[in-house]
Amino acid sequence: QGKGPEYIFTALAATYGPNGGLRSDPGKFSRLPTPGIIKVYKASRARAGTWDIKSLTELKEWATDKMCILAEDYDNLTAGMALEEAAHAADKLLVLGTFERDFIEENEDKALEEKTTMSLIFSSKRVL
Repeated sequence: QGKGPEYIFTALAATYGPNGGLRSDPGKFSRLPTPGIIKVYKASRARAGTWDIKSLTELKEWATDKMCILAEDYDNLTAGMALEEAAHAADKLLVLGTFERDFIEENEDKALEEKTTMSLIFSSKRVL
């Protein structure tokens, strides 16, 4: 399950706010979305069907299209775009990294079952 809008905003504010240490950035802090905007964004994405990922394979396929690993990938996101188009592209989700972990879990029948979990590290060009 994902974190709520208040949690997301608090985490971003702690990172980019006045007490964020080395990452403190007044410019980024002033552009952070409010918890209300985060909530609307999450709801609109859910209604659009973008969160209908039901398997690890589907998640891997979804993340592959959004990978941004090299500096050139990041720089080329808005290269050659008109200003309005570049502003919209800056809000696109970027997957910066993925990792998987295997673990063993006891199922309902008390039998041990091997499972895999996958985590994503993501952001957008506007936040970075």
